[in-house]
Amino acid sequence: MRDITAAINEDGELAEGSSEQVRTTRGKVRAITSRINNILKGYPGEASEKSGRLCITVPAGTRINNGVMLGSSVGGGMTYIEPAQVVSANNELLAARAEAMAAEEAVLWELSGRLMGCLEDVETAFSVVGWLDVLSAKVRFGLWMGAVLPQFTPWEDVFHKRGGSA
Repeated sequence: MRDITAAINEDGELAEGSSEQVRTTRGKVRAITSRINNILKGYPGEASEKSGRLCITVPAGTRINNGVMLGSSVGGGMTYIEPAQVVSANNELLAARAEAMAAEEAVLWELSGRLMGCLEDVETAFSVVGWLDVLSAKVRFGLWMGAVLPQFTPWEDVFHKRGGSA
């Protein structure tokens, strides 16, 4: 279980250190992304992403020499253009992202296998946490309503034993 908690961060995402391959492939994606963004800084418009490809967003009608139009915004006021200089780097980025996803998936499958070994314990813990959550919700609801805890009278005080013979 400690392996699982170490591999998943507080946001529920796979941690960088979950495996060497995850760390390496994510680093490769960051490096390629940085390289493309540095190239895009030399173009007019704003760096953006369209269909997984890094590009620039420019007002419709703006011409960029040697660029590929990837699409336009919903209203048609903006155009997504991929400069020719970043086409091969974008292809490399897509491949690196696929590698990173494959590495992450491999770790998740491994963690799932480990979890299956203690499935009964996890189900029990889940059941207890669910019960505690419902109990907590009842308490919060009672406090919100200004409710009071009922006072119960013991059974013996309500019904007295009959003495004597019948």
